[in-house]
Amino acid sequence: MKKGIISILLFSLLSFPYVFIAMFLDVSQGSMLGYGIMAVMSLILGYTARYFGLVPVLVIGNLVSLVISYYLNTTMAGHEKWGWYFKPLTSQQLLIVVSILNLIPQILGLTIHRNQKDKPKKARI
Repeated sequence: MKKGIISILLFSLLSFPYVFIAMFLDVSQGSMLGYGIMAVMSLILGYTARYFGLVPVLVIGNLVSLVISYYLNTTMAGHEKWGWYFKPLTSQQLLIVVSILNLIPQILGLTIHRNQKDKPKKARI
């Protein structure tokens, strides 16, 4: 029961369109803060997925997030700022590149947990 609740919560957090929100903040505010928040959340969610043994949820959540971000991005494509802001790439191309780069912190989170798990524990006296 507990693992089911955790997997639903993890899936919900992973399905959030982080890439779209980061790009939107970049266009509307000129702020890179969204990319930083996205990277930190990816690291935390990757670690959490490995900790609870929910790596398949991580993969499915990433795909859902990409689809939602892509849909929101294509509906915003008519907005005049989106057409010129992300040159030399289009906003859809940048969305895919950032989504792929977003896997790096998640893989790092998976690796950190594996390395912590593999370390021998010190004996307490």
